Amino acid sequence: MKRLILLSALLIFACSSDDSTNSNDCTIITEETTDITPISAVLNGSINYSQNCDIPNNDNQGFVYSKNFQPTTEDTQVNVNGTSISIIVENLDPDTTYYVRAFITNALGDFYGNEMNFRTDEVPDLLDCNGNLVPEVELGNYVWATVDACHTTYRDGTPIPEVPWSEMVNLTTGAWSYITDEGETWYPYDPPIVYKVYNFYALAGVHDTASFSDQELRKDFAPIGWRVAGDEWSGLSNANASSIASTSGWYESSQPGSPGYDQSNNNSTGFNLIPTASWVGAPGLGYGAAAERWMNSITSLGFAYGVAYFFRIGNNNAEPNEGWVTGYYPYTGMNVGMPVRLVKDQ
Repeated sequence: MKRLILLSALLIFACSSDDSTNSNDCTIITEETTDITPISAVLNGSINYSQNCDIPNNDNQGFVYSKNFQPTTEDTQVNVNGTSISIIVENLDPDTTYYVRAFITNALGDFYGNEMNFRTDEVPDLLDCNGNLVPEVELGNYVWATVDACHTTYRDGTPIPEVPWSEMVNLTTGAWSYITDEGETWYPYDPPIVYKVYNFYALAGVHDTASFSDQELRKDFAPIGWRVAGDEWSGLSNANASSIASTSGWYESSQPGSPGYDQSNNNSTGFNLIPTASWVGAPGLGYGAAAERWMNSITSLGFAYGVAYFFRIGNNNAEPNEGWVTGYYPYTGMNVGMPVRLVKDQ
């Protein structure tokens, strides 16, 4: 969405040659901001010197921007070379007005163009698999989605491919699958009747072969405004497992405080963690035996030799715990499909 709030204006200053006091004009123009999203925008402008002007040696040029009027180099500064300048700025706050000016800095001082402003978009609604708005709950100092992720594209719109479960376990790129329970057997089912699971490569943004080895090429998995829960799960580690578990679907248990003990009293927090199955080591080992969710964390050794983690509560456990999987290895590695829970700051 494009917004133009202020009319363009020109800042004109003089530059002189070494052997003459005659001056020629230089213009710094801040242009309309384009490609605005909730967290990013493209800044545009131009820096033009009149013909025969002795151009000063610029130390810096580009844009300055701020949430306050008349931004300067004391605010956020991004450098861009050239006469027609443009750059994407990221990590902006959603639904927020920013003020921006093109600038140059040289031996003569700091010079700014006209001020423009733009407003970032609001964060889009998070929807479940049925297209309904996902309820949120504040827990452990964060805002959590109360259902598992269901999107099929990375943040920038690049598709996350759907594959059958039998193919997912042989991949080293991101994918998702529908999983359903048929007695004790789990397998891809069409039409989908349960929820989506993702391999860890999807969480890591590995969308093609090149991005497997080059981290700079990877995509953001979570929708704008959200992230995959990682260390945030530690805030739930002291919670009674039954308080974050759903009120149905668990194997029965005689252990007080466990999800399977008295299911009608589960989910006092509203977190609603539904049982899936024990995926690691034996996919589909008992719907109702455990709820496992990927954590967005991996050891520094990388995919081949590293360890990826997941959060787990079992039907017979009163306390949550953490599990881990090793690198590429069918049914026990990062190619295993698990649900994902999203989180954001309060």
